[in-house]
Amino acid sequence: MNRLREARRELQAVQIDDLNDYQRGVVVLSGLGCGLVTLVTDAALVVVATRAIRRGWRQRQLGPARAAAAGVAPAWGWAVGLIAAQAAAGNGAVWVVNRQLAAHPEPPGSPSGAPGPPAPG
Repeated sequence: MNRLREARRELQAVQIDDLNDYQRGVVVLSGLGCGLVTLVTDAALVVVATRAIRRGWRQRQLGPARAAAAGVAPAWGWAVGLIAAQAAAGNGAVWVVNRQLAAHPEPPGSPSGAPGPPAPG
């Protein structure tokens, strides 16, 4: 299992090394953007979970089943929405990388990593 992980990391490193500076920047910025969205949505999920626990704790005198239902019912929609937003951000980051790399291909004949002339457009 560790050999497979090491092989994947080496392949990713080679793929990133083959990109020019602009393409590396696109990959890094999309990764940072996706990371920021992940951080925000995870923090929001913590808030949703905390509010659900507090709401259930306040309703504990109604019995465990009613307390759980009171705490979890409103949180389901928020949790599903936040998880969907996080997945959409990840897919969006991949889409941006693919689109930018397709729009700015490396000029033929230039060595990898060397800055080439800017693509027209």
